[in-house]
Amino acid sequence: MSGNPIPQAAPAAPAVSRALYVPQACTEASAVVYGVGHAGAGAASWKPVAAGLGPAAEIRAYRLPGRDNRLREPPHASVQAAAAELAAAVVERWREDGRPYLIAGICSGALIGRVALSVIASAAPDAAAGALGLLAVDQPAPGAPEPPLSGLPTAELRRWLDEHGDTPSRVLGDDRLFAFFEPALRGDLRMAEDYTHRLEPLDVPLLLVRAAGQSEADIDLAGWRQDAAGPVHVLGAVAPGGLLATRPDDLADVLGAALAAVGQVAVGSPPPSSPGRPAW
Repeated sequence: MSGNPIPQAAPAAPAVSRALYVPQACTEASAVVYGVGHAGAGAASWKPVAAGLGPAAEIRAYRLPGRDNRLREPPHASVQAAAAELAAAVVERWREDGRPYLIAGICSGALIGRVALSVIASAAPDAAAGALGLLAVDQPAPGAPEPPLSGLPTAELRRWLDEHGDTPSRVLGDDRLFAFFEPALRGDLRMAEDYTHRLEPLDVPLLLVRAAGQSEADIDLAGWRQDAAGPVHVLGAVAPGGLLATRPDDLADVLGAALAAVGQVAVGSPPPSSPGRPAW
């Protein structure tokens, strides 16, 4: 796989505080999970996940522009732009507290997290030393064809979302609420559809989720292995799809398993005074 220019981390200003949402500050946690939701998801979707995870790690949810308190900001036009902003936020926060971090991405959020880790490795090797890995949920490997969803008529798009369980029923069942949600959703889908992957394989642990009844092909295990220079872990889940939108407790369990798989230090231990890459 030939390398391509890696997007440089965007300046931390105008605001890491707007880009990250911390639903439950957990200073006693020795690790951080950066959550990147599926297309159209708001950062508040991670609040019940944080409650379920408890003190195992502090969740910091990435809030993309075009939603929540960033509603007036233009959406990112590419996965690379979103990944650069996420990377800048991760680097700034890591330099503040030195806690190791896992990036957890749902659907297209996993693609943003994947590219962000390459940005960090290239632009901030000190912060890259704190990376525990990437958890990719319900997303084929980078470079796999994405279904052309962004241009579907509204009725067909709603039907597809309903079948896949990644959007709350209160949104799908309310015409006005869905119309409010739709532009951010289509923008996120378009980013993933337009992405071309030419990065070198990821050199941190990769964690995938395989639900009961799913095959290796269903989670694109072979494709992800081609993008992994480090270890690959496959975690179990109760059922496929909808973890962030409808089953936050199950997602919290998956996060706990992911942290254990990468050798997360004990809850309550102080972060190291000189951060270094954890053993795996």
